[in-house]
Amino acid sequence: MNFHCPRGHIKTNIRILNKYAALKNKNTNRNPSRNIPRGTSNPKVNMNDVEIDWVVGWISPLIHRSYSDHNIRRYRDNNELLYSLRTIYLYAPWIRTIHIILGNYSKPPVWLKEHPKIHLVNEHDLYTPVQPNSETKKLFYHQIPNLAPYFISSDDDMFLIKPLRKGELFCNRIPILNSVGFAAPPPNLERRPFRKSSDGPGHVPLIWNRNSYGGAANHINKKLYLTMGSKRYNPWIYFKQYLQKRKHICNGRITSPYVWINDSTVNSMQTLLTNLIKNTLLNSLRGNSFMCINDDFSSVPALYNRQYSFLQVALSTLFPKKAPWEQEKIADIENLNLTYRPIFQLQTGPNNRPIKKINLNPQLSHKQLTIKTTSPRLQSVFRLTIRNNVLTIARIDRTTGWNFRFNITVTVAPNNETSDSKKD
Repeated sequence: MNFHCPRGHIKTNIRILNKYAALKNKNTNRNPSRNIPRGTSNPKVNMNDVEIDWVVGWISPLIHRSYSDHNIRRYRDNNELLYSLRTIYLYAPWIRTIHIILGNYSKPPVWLKEHPKIHLVNEHDLYTPVQPNSETKKLFYHQIPNLAPYFISSDDDMFLIKPLRKGELFCNRIPILNSVGFAAPPPNLERRPFRKSSDGPGHVPLIWNRNSYGGAANHINKKLYLTMGSKRYNPWIYFKQYLQKRKHICNGRITSPYVWINDSTVNSMQTLLTNLIKNTLLNSLRGNSFMCINDDFSSVPALYNRQYSFLQVALSTLFPKKAPWEQEKIADIENLNLTYRPIFQLQTGPNNRPIKKINLNPQLSHKQLTIKTTSPRLQSVFRLTIRNNVLTIARIDRTTGWNFRFNITVTVAPNNETSDSKKD
């Protein structure tokens, strides 16, 4: 028996089959592991075993001796790099090498000494002529000698505030790229048009694959960046779009740091950093691992000195452990304004036993802490001690527990061994 199929039906069936095949291929390509950057194609590779470097830029304040009220904030040194590197040593000890890019012919900071984990890179060795901005050098990170297959990039004002694990940085063996920030793009920036980006404020460290990074850099109009002077156009917006299109990254969910001191929060800096010290001390941080302290301090010297003094006390409290690449003695703290000490309260509830113990973060220097009950009348009832990273609250008479709540006041003093003084 012969069946007759009209010509129109045959074409319709072919179109349906083609549409199904295209949809199948599209769904197959959604798996990012099928587009893994070169060097990670082996599915047996354990990303916890890959080598990762850290790249950070720094410019000496001595490069810009004549300040105006506008740019003095951008080129002051608040010891950000000192503490930023401490946080890497403290919370990411698996980093293989830290590459410090010395911007605009800067000399290394005076507190830095030679160490096998530190690699100094002159900006003028990456490209010339050197441009007085923080963006041009980003186009050449992948050309840093002996750079690991993966690297984390950051500015010197970005800090880790809790342990960072390699597993947090990858998805299906490709990097998880969080917000790269925002900057108004100039006209004709790229070789081809890119869509507009709404990537979030950024200001967090970023993980990159070196080979993919180089591929994205080759699609940027380098001539514009090599002649743009002090203007600032963020190339990472277009890097991210390039890598997204080729499925070389996974989109991260972090759009800004957990603590961010900027122009809108600088007046609340004491509150923000005091709360950070408290939550760090009690191991109760719940956000992401990053903090950023932008160069938005006051241009009024008296106000800036107070802000600086409080910042040094806070940073030396959060990150007291010196890294092995620091000089033995940095400076004393005799000029710090000791009026600005972090003070906060801890609340303790009822307890059935005469002794209560609270575990504290071992990374903080407990010698800087002064503790007492907020209520004077309870000071003769309870004895408070810190020993072996444990806060012990004990009734002096040791007879029974207590069925009420009360507060404990904690005062943080400067760390004489790690803080630095400001000398104008």
